[in-house]
Parts: sequence; C-alpha cells; structure tokens
Amino acid sequence: IFFFQAEDGIRDPLWSRGLGDVYKRQGINAEYMGNKLEKEYESKLRETLELGANMLSKGESSLSVVEAVIKLMEESTLFDAGRGSVITQKGEVEMDASIMEGTTYKAGAVASVKTIKHPISLARKVMENSPHVLIAGEGADNFGKSCGLETVTKEYFFKSPRVWEELEKKSLVPRGTVGAVALDINGTFSSGCSTVVTLCNMQGRIV
Repeated sequence: IFFFQAEDGIRDPLWSRGLGDVYKRQGINAEYMGNKLEKEYESKLRETLELGANMLSKGESSLSVVEAVIKLMEESTLFDAGRGSVITQKGEVEMDASIMEGTTYKAGAVASVKTIKHPISLARKVMENSPHVLIAGEGADNFGKSCGLETVTKEYFFKSPRVWEELEKKSLVPRGTVGAVALDINGTFSSGCSTVVTLCNMQGRIV
C-alpha cells in the first residue's frame, strides 16, 4: 500500500493504486471469498489508507506513518500478519517484521517473534534502540519487553492445527502479508512490512 502527501486527503487514484493493487496481486475478489469477506477486506484497507493519508497531511514522519498503518493491519485477522498469523508445524505463531528509513538508510528487523503484539514496532525499536539490524526468537521477544512494548499470549491469535486445516480447505486462511511505503512532506521515504511463515511451516523457519 503506497501513501503520498496530498492536500485534499484521500482521492480515487490513491484508492486504485493502493487497494486495487492489493486486489490484483492477492486475487481478492468476490468469486474467491464471497461478497461479505470481500467487503471486510475493502473496509479494512480503506481504513488503513485513510489513516496513512491523514497522518501525512498533518506533517507526521513517513516512518511513523509506516509503523502506524502496519500496526492497524497487524491487529486484523484478515491478513497473514500479527493477529491473523498462521501457525507453524508445532502449532505456534512466529512473526517477522522489518522497517527502513530512506534518508539515513537505517533499518531494523525481527524474526520468529511470539509474544509482542506489534512486530513492526519491535522492528523500529531494533533500528532506533539497538546497535543491531536483525534480532530473532526469544531474544527479540525479550528485547521488546525491555522496551515496554505490549505483549500478548497465544490465545490472542491461537487456533488449533485442526481449525487451520478446516479454514484452509475452505480457502479462508488469511492471505497476504502486509506492508507500506510512505513519502512525507520533507521528502523522506520509509517502508516496512510484517509477515509470518506460511501455514504449518517448520518451526524456526525465517526464509
């Protein structure tokens, strides 16, 4: 999803280049999921686009916009990220995220995160509050806790392997990881993404 600075806020070109591209790439349409679920995706993506555009119109940094819109999508069960994350072979969630600021080229990333509610915020903490670029596993979770980030238990997003198998048969497994690119009023680009392993992948798998 791409945000840009516009004086009059959301416009159709923003909508078509953002949501329209997601539809095209992910195959999200009424034939695939039915009208009700399609409308849920459309509503959430519209909400995300509006949040990003409104923040940019107020002069907020592209880095903050990227983090905020990805957090919003991480809180949804519609996407394969954050709360909607699918599970590993062991029946656990292992989340990944990364963020980068285009002026300084600084970046931060996390992998195999299990307890931090917003992996994208943890990736930003790695970038801004550590000498590292990538932290993984238990070390990433512990770092997030030391930074005061909100944590969750597995019940926040947990579904049993059997439930996931049934969802997959019905093509209702969340499709598509989430990401954003933003250009702020100062001409600074930032980007980020939040993702998770594909359904029932090996525990500890990153790439």
